[in-house]
Amino acid sequence: MQVIDRCNPLVISATPQTGIAEAARLMRDYHVGCLPIVDDSVNPGVVVGMLTDRDMVVEALAQDVPLNELQVADIMSGDPETANEYDDCWETVQRMFERGIRRMPVLDSNGRLVGIFALDDALQLLSETLNRLSGVPYREMSQEEHSRR
Repeated sequence: MQVIDRCNPLVISATPQTGIAEAARLMRDYHVGCLPIVDDSVNPGVVVGMLTDRDMVVEALAQDVPLNELQVADIMSGDPETANEYDDCWETVQRMFERGIRRMPVLDSNGRLVGIFALDDALQLLSETLNRLSGVPYREMSQEEHSRR
């Protein structure tokens, strides 16, 4: 299965110039824990960074930095790990595990943002796969009974 089949295509993003308070409002309003950072002045739709709720806590709030003085570019993680829309889900999950990443921007063949593949997506895929596998013994018995008739 490909990442594009499992990722969330409804992505809320910000720019490097977005204020931290505005980024926090976007996360709250859209119930997301990260924002891909897209700099359309460089290349439309190309992800240049990621900002997580944890970044805001660790880099701004915990250091008593006045939020009105910060922009996303000041605390975002640059050069994020990304997935291609046609990457295999399980290989992407392995990369996420190896790098300790919970959310990965998904890019199309032109390098533009088309979705987010998150740990939640991977867990749902795993759950569905395990559910299907649990039915194998019953299916095997049914097929065996049918073949003996």
